[in-house]
Amino acid sequence: MSIWGGRSNVGIPGWGGNTGGGNTGGSSGGDNRNNNDDDDRDYEEEQSSNNDRDDNVKVIADFDASALERGAKAMREIDSSENSKEVLRLAVETERTKQKEAGLKQSEIERETVMRKQQFLEQEYEQQRRMEQERSERDKEMKNHNAQLKKEYAQQKLEEKRRTNDEWLANQKKLFEQQQALEKQTSLEIEEEKRRTMDYQANLDRETATVKAGAESEGRIRQERENVDINEKLSRARLDEDRKTRLAIRKEELEYYASFFSSLRDTITSPEKLPYLVGGVSGMAFGIYGSRMGLNVAGRYIESKIGKPSLVRETSRLGWRDMSVRKIYQRWGKQAYRPEDLLKNIVLHPGLENKMSFIGRATRKTRENNAPFRHVLIHGPPGTGKTLFARSLAQNSGMHYAVVTGGDFAPLGANAVTELHKLFDWAESSNKGMILFIDEADAFLRKGRGDQHAMSENMRNALSAFLFRTGTETNKFMIVLATNIPEALDAAVLDRTDEAVEFPNPGGPERKRIMQQYFRQYIKQEVLDKGKATVIKTSFDEEDEVFDRLTEQTDGFSGRQLSKFMISVQSTCYAGIEEELHPSTLEQILQTHLKAKKHGIQL
Repeated sequence: MSIWGGRSNVGIPGWGGNTGGGNTGGSSGGDNRNNNDDDDRDYEEEQSSNNDRDDNVKVIADFDASALERGAKAMREIDSSENSKEVLRLAVETERTKQKEAGLKQSEIERETVMRKQQFLEQEYEQQRRMEQERSERDKEMKNHNAQLKKEYAQQKLEEKRRTNDEWLANQKKLFEQQQALEKQTSLEIEEEKRRTMDYQANLDRETATVKAGAESEGRIRQERENVDINEKLSRARLDEDRKTRLAIRKEELEYYASFFSSLRDTITSPEKLPYLVGGVSGMAFGIYGSRMGLNVAGRYIESKIGKPSLVRETSRLGWRDMSVRKIYQRWGKQAYRPEDLLKNIVLHPGLENKMSFIGRATRKTRENNAPFRHVLIHGPPGTGKTLFARSLAQNSGMHYAVVTGGDFAPLGANAVTELHKLFDWAESSNKGMILFIDEADAFLRKGRGDQHAMSENMRNALSAFLFRTGTETNKFMIVLATNIPEALDAAVLDRTDEAVEFPNPGGPERKRIMQQYFRQYIKQEVLDKGKATVIKTSFDEEDEVFDRLTEQTDGFSGRQLSKFMISVQSTCYAGIEEELHPSTLEQILQTHLKAKKHGIQL
């Protein structure tokens, strides 16, 4: 009995089959042949369709016949088996599985192809990106190279200008020295000629005076001799007339005195006339004394209200001189000050700026609450903004301010005490409060009260008067002292101050901000307090990197020196040396300032 279930496998390539006979191994051969024929036809149609789908399938015809016989024998054994249909189904499933595997392999090949294409595109994109990066790097190198060339050209041009200016300065110095020598020689020659002329004129005048004096002497002697008798008679007549005149005057005086004393005796001895005499004399004396006292009191009152003490150099308090139409119009059009404008246009270190803002707020609130003011000492190098801050403090706190210089007290001598009291009386009469700013305070309030040779008696009295007027707290005025050498102040003066603030020279960021501010003010004409000026044409603005270089080169400059530097730039542009301001011009002018500073000249 066959293991394939009696089903034939005719038509499978390479197996061989029985095309005409039945199954020899069983009794049901006829039925099996019919079923095998149907299956063979189905399978052949399926194989035919598979062969149509395959491309270029070749059938190999020259094969070994013994193998075919062995295959036919095996086929007959399979056909005689009961599981022949299962074998056929298994073969079909195997073929389908191979086809699916072939499809999967084809999909894998296509996926690998897509991946290769994607890798190729990525490689191409990476190559293009590298090429773009290399191109940008080349462009950047080219730009840097061009910038370096421009910078070297500008530096070379600056060096050429500097050499040209140095040569021009050297030539000017040489010409000036030659001109000075020539002028000196010419002046010496002129002086020598003048001296010779004067000697000749003196000799001539001396000889002329001698001759003239001799002639005049001889003439007078001759005239006196001739007029002796006439002079004698005139003298006698003049003496007689004088004697008579004196006798008449003396007689009239005696008669007047006799009449006066007679009237006085009658008045004193008369009970009715004596009270009138006493009352008249007393009234006249009281009127003279009262009028003098009234005029003094009225004068002091008027001076304290609308006048200004002689010590005050500058003040915001109105006086009788400020009542003109022009000044009233100027005050009317002037913008009111605001508390936030305290440090406007004042560049300070952030820490110092916070400190001064606190002092400004405290002063404003102290005035609003009518509390005692605190006196402030500001010290530091010249030109760091001490006077500017004191003026801004008074303006933005709503108070009056007055600027006094310590050097003005010494020339007053004994009147210094009187003028100082007038100053404090005038300050106390202000209805808004007064900030007294004493600049150069070390010239007036310095040490030396115990040394007779270090300070004069008048200055000691003035210092004592200042200490007396500032010894107690007051809500009338606030003292702001400014000095470059605070250690020179008297200990009692230091005891009167409640705050001591140092104004140092500006640091790097502050110097840059100051130069940018003065650049906008003097070059761009954007920050103007009054008046108008021509805007200077520039090839850069205040954010240019030239200000970083200027900041590094101006180490140790004060705010006033930076202002003078920018004013020098403005003057150079107005002089018409260059039509347009370039950064190189700024650096060139700064080099001039640095050379002058190196020789000890503070510009």
